[in-house]
Amino acid sequence: MKKYIRITYLFLLILLIFLVLNNKNRLIENINYEVNNFNIHFNKKIKILEQEIKYISLLKKEIKIPEFQQKNNMIYFNSDQGGVYLKNLEYIPDTYMNLPLNLFKNRLKDKINKEIIGIAYAEFKCFENYEQIIYTDIFNEKWVDVLSNKSLSYKFFQTNRSFSGENKEFVLYGLYTDKVYKKEMISIGFPIYSIYNNQILLQGIWYFDFNKEFFRNDIFKFKERFNLNALIIDGNENIIISTDKNIINIKDYSNYYSFPFGKTDYTLLIKKEKFSQLFGLKEFLLILIIAISIIYVLKEEKLEKEIFILKRQIESYLIFRDPLSKLYNRYFIDSKLEFPLEKCSMILIDIDNFKTINDTYGHHTGDLVIKGFSDSIRLILQKNDYGIRWGGEEFLLIFSNKEKEFVLKKLELLQKLIYNLNIIDNYSITSSFGGVHKDFINKNTLYSTISKADDNLYLAKAQGKNKVIF
Repeated sequence: MKKYIRITYLFLLILLIFLVLNNKNRLIENINYEVNNFNIHFNKKIKILEQEIKYISLLKKEIKIPEFQQKNNMIYFNSDQGGVYLKNLEYIPDTYMNLPLNLFKNRLKDKINKEIIGIAYAEFKCFENYEQIIYTDIFNEKWVDVLSNKSLSYKFFQTNRSFSGENKEFVLYGLYTDKVYKKEMISIGFPIYSIYNNQILLQGIWYFDFNKEFFRNDIFKFKERFNLNALIIDGNENIIISTDKNIINIKDYSNYYSFPFGKTDYTLLIKKEKFSQLFGLKEFLLILIIAISIIYVLKEEKLEKEIFILKRQIESYLIFRDPLSKLYNRYFIDSKLEFPLEKCSMILIDIDNFKTINDTYGHHTGDLVIKGFSDSIRLILQKNDYGIRWGGEEFLLIFSNKEKEFVLKKLELLQKLIYNLNIIDNYSITSSFGGVHKDFINKNTLYSTISKADDNLYLAKAQGKNKVIF
């Protein structure tokens, strides 16, 4: 027997290893699927930005330059849609092309992400003289100092752009603290090209500044679905956002699954699972079975004894108990009741008008009465007392080593308990009692006395029911 159990144990162990490896493969497949969705979602945002750029470009409107301020090589003013900064111009024009950036910003909040901080558009008039017109969604004189340091210039773009591979559509800049907004942010830049004398020239650049929470909803899906921490790092290995705030820097990349971030130099990192995370319900059940098998091999005799005792208990309960009332049945008297019984009271009880209850309220209600009646009997029984369902609505009570007066008080209490059963609305349940008090040497003397108790029960019924004849 033990040999077969050990073979079974070895087989289950191999099965457990197979299931764990299968769980790991499935986890990696699911992670790859979610990463693909992550990239799709990001690319969708990029496409929306491109479409919105085309839309907003159609809303350009030539208007007269209002009253302006001047500093160094720049004139600037506040339009109704944000700030406008003209830089390195040889002469000051009378008009300019206005862009409704505030409208643009509100559209993007609704369509892409509410984490957008700012929008800027730098348009290059002449590369050699660095003539520019810059539009921002807010007017702030800090922009003047920023733009004076060649920020958002053609040279700045050429030096700081971070195209990945063959991507010429957009630039995803690394994490930085903006000098105007004083916030940590990431920027997405879209170069606008034009053709002049058969040459492709950079005409302008759109910059969209987002809070680093820009990726929050997407990245936390990995935490919610797989219970694995995920983070995004830029090309300089700065952490843009992480599901675990305690991760400050990456010390060991071997602890992460690494995925290139679309067409950028960003990387999506997903913390590798702990070994325990590869265990599901099936695996834990297998471990439980293996543990039980080992315990069985080591403590077989003890386990067999416990099983034997448990079987005897179950057998005793099922064989000697009535299934409806949960009281003992007649077989208990024949097989288990121990004699002699001294100072013993034997009481036959019959539920009054039980047939009428069944006929009027149905057998289901009759069953409820039997159960309630049996519960009441159990409440008055003590050590060496036995409650037996004798048949139908009849019950037999055996009180051993009890004085008759004591038993009468118990029966009086039982009558009250039965009377107060709240099973049928506006109907009080009663019962009749017929008893005998004597010593019983064996079960034959007990059975021979039952007829006397039955006669007393008949008298109780004849005298109007709900009586005790003892």
